[in-house]
Amino acid sequence: MGETKPLTVELNNLVSHYLHHPGFKARDTSRDAADGIATKAPGLRQRVLEEVRRHPGTPEEISACLGEPLLSCRPRFSELSIAGLISDSGIRRPSQGGRMAIVWVALEQKNG
Repeated sequence: MGETKPLTVELNNLVSHYLHHPGFKARDTSRDAADGIATKAPGLRQRVLEEVRRHPGTPEEISACLGEPLLSCRPRFSELSIAGLISDSGIRRPSQGGRMAIVWVALEQKNG
């Protein structure tokens, strides 16, 4: 049997990859979508972070402020959270669909 890597090594590799290329599921359409947004994702990720720093909000609220599609913005929240730049505030607000959504804050806002 092959040697298994410690979980921390595997997670570090995943985080490193995820922050340099949008993630995708094991479907060709998901991979195509990730490849399609790959050049736009870093700039959009930065814009999401800047808006969350100014006004903590849900992905729906932030995407509306930025004038960007929710489906393009929502994955940037996962990336920013994995990078340790934003965090769940513990606050929930209703989404347009009626479900409760996380209000995200920039990490320095939560700690500062």
